[in-house]
Amino acid sequence: MGSASEIALIQAVQNNTLFRKNAEVDAVEILAQTKGYAAREALKVWITNIDPEIRQASRKALRIVAPNEFDAVDEAILNLDDRDQRRSQQALAVLAAAKVDHRQPLVSAKLFKLVYGQSESSGRQSDPLMKALIVWADAPAIKGLIKYMKNKFMVQQRQFALKVLAARKEPAAVRPMLDMTVDHWDMVRDPLISMCQVIEKDLLVLLRHKKKNVKLKGCVLAAAVGTAKSMRMVMRLMRDKNKDVRTMAKWSAEMIRKRTSGQPMGRLIPPVRIGSKFGRQSGGRSGGGSGGRSRTVPRQFRR
Repeated sequence: MGSASEIALIQAVQNNTLFRKNAEVDAVEILAQTKGYAAREALKVWITNIDPEIRQASRKALRIVAPNEFDAVDEAILNLDDRDQRRSQQALAVLAAAKVDHRQPLVSAKLFKLVYGQSESSGRQSDPLMKALIVWADAPAIKGLIKYMKNKFMVQQRQFALKVLAARKEPAAVRPMLDMTVDHWDMVRDPLISMCQVIEKDLLVLLRHKKKNVKLKGCVLAAAVGTAKSMRMVMRLMRDKNKDVRTMAKWSAEMIRKRTSGQPMGRLIPPVRIGSKFGRQSGGRSGGGSGGRSRTVPRQFRR
């Protein structure tokens, strides 16, 4: 096709003078074969066309005409905003499998915007977004995810952020997650354990805490991920004034010893139950930290 015919075909698509159904899409596919400069520039405009069929045909054509200027990641970035859920999910899958490059700020920002829309109905649809964010999240996105993680009013976004940050083993999220162990132990325990040695240097915050329950939680985490670095503090807790803390510290030290020596550990079952926020503390009268008395359970939490 000559340049004159190429330009005429471009103008026909732009002016909407091709009246046969799907004629514009056919014209776009023909232009892809020309690989001319005019066709390339026209396709760059049409990749955001309001007509979804022309838009998708133009993106496919541009990848043929200018593979170095428009690749699968570029197409996925555009498809993230597509109303077709199947296409947007495919875009997330492409991004999850791609390597991070100079487009990270753009991709990360677009992915982070999608986190707000997470809800209980999202279900498995959140998995591709999670996998893509694990790969592409940059510093601003990490900061935003940590804010979601701290927000007790946005339950779905909070759970989503926890999973992404834990999967990335994000150092910036360790201290906020450890702070959450005081009131949200069941929520953050498994994510923290999955981060392995990344959390170990900050475990002293829990092991040196004044509250008995926080020390117990620190011992559980040390048992799961601790090495010789945390062993010294765990052994100090064997002399704690509280019997439960001493018992848990002894168990934690044994678990650390087994894991670091390559011995089988079995299931991680703490010897002391960690008391809930409103329930009785474990150990009853034998718990030295409560003065031999159990706490009163508020009326609304009694069975």
